[in-house]
Amino acid sequence: MNRLQPGWQWNIETFGKRSLYRYLIQQHTPTTYQYLASDAMSAYLQTTSNASRALNQALKLGYDRLADLKQIKCPCLVLAGAEDRHITAASSRETAQHLHDCQWQCYPHTAHLFPWEIPDRVLSDIDRWIEQNPQVTS
Repeated sequence: MNRLQPGWQWNIETFGKRSLYRYLIQQHTPTTYQYLASDAMSAYLQTTSNASRALNQALKLGYDRLADLKQIKCPCLVLAGAEDRHITAASSRETAQHLHDCQWQCYPHTAHLFPWEIPDRVLSDIDRWIEQNPQVTS
């Protein structure tokens, strides 16, 4: 229904906050639901069964490459949503701690799709990080 009328408050209250979206976002705003309607559905539908199978297999086998992160020497930026249930803030922080030159940012009151919840803030933070690390774009 959100795809037909993105950001409709009645739909957000009646269905959105009770659907899978409750795990993917924390800020149930019309803007967030517009992103969900325009980008999330097509991304979900384009995910191949091979990709899903590979992810599930890696998770089942306990895929862990933390020890290899020390090989990455370039500056890194790790962003996380504090309420993300899929890639927890704690696991993102642990990843950041294993990277040689990393800045970590955790956004409160956001979840897995935080770039759609607070897009202006995320873009601003990325732009600032690139300004502070111009070597990453050359």
